[in-house]
Amino acid sequence: MKHLLAILIFCLLTTVFPAKSYALTDNEYNELLKIPYFKQADKELTAVWKEVYHEVGGAYKKQILNDQRQWVKSGRDISAKALMEEEGFTKEDAYTIAVYLRIGVLYVISHNNSLSPDQYASAKGDDYYYDMMYEKAVDLIKKYKNSGN
Repeated sequence: MKHLLAILIFCLLTTVFPAKSYALTDNEYNELLKIPYFKQADKELTAVWKEVYHEVGGAYKKQILNDQRQWVKSGRDISAKALMEEEGFTKEDAYTIAVYLRIGVLYVISHNNSLSPDQYASAKGDDYYYDMMYEKAVDLIKKYKNSGN
């Protein structure tokens, strides 16, 4: 939970006091795809995104599409930058963790979308899977780094 607090504070500060923005270029993204653990995270994100996108309908479909586009455009970079600056992760590791955190948000969207009106009290907040996905990403990174790949 302390990871979440640090990232939320960082995101708030960068919103209130914006610095020069950092955005991943296509070339940088393609370089990250050469890193096995980032490539795995990216594949998982694509699969979860497709599943969630096909589950929703109507105006909500357009809303989550716009949300995903915004995450790719800037949210991913903001999250990765916070992880690099606040927790000292390398760019490869930070972007991998950022992808897994996004997967967690998509799981929340999927869960909440499946609820009927009488189940709305069991809706989950966006950070519900945060710690689990953070640990999953860190474990994956360690696994790859320890295997020599």
